Amino acid sequence: MPHKPMSVCAQPGCPTLTRSARCDEHKPTDDRPSAHRRGYDRAHRRRREHTPRTPCVDCGQPWQPGMHLDHVDGNVRNNDPANLVWRDASCHAIKTAARDGSFGRPRVNRRDDDPPPGPVFA
Repeated sequence: MPHKPMSVCAQPGCPTLTRSARCDEHKPTDDRPSAHRRGYDRAHRRRREHTPRTPCVDCGQPWQPGMHLDHVDGNVRNNDPANLVWRDASCHAIKTAARDGSFGRPRVNRRDDDPPPGPVFA
């Protein structure tokens, strides 16, 4: 069976030729735990099936398949119905990036009714 032709690494600026998408130096590490280990277990899936399908709490888009059931406090183990809201994918990404410490940002521990973090003037 013939080998796949070599191509340039998909990492921008890397000239290394490889048979896979990325060279050995730029291959992603598989350090992320499974969904089950991160708290999205059978109980979460069941709760997702039984949570009333409401519009996105941020933009009001009507519920549709593919919407995300979000934990308001960011704790996937807190499945209290008051802590679960539906968000569309883009609103969920924005909330996660801003509050839940995703994309390399620090986690912000505050409730929705707290004032936004900022300088404190005395």
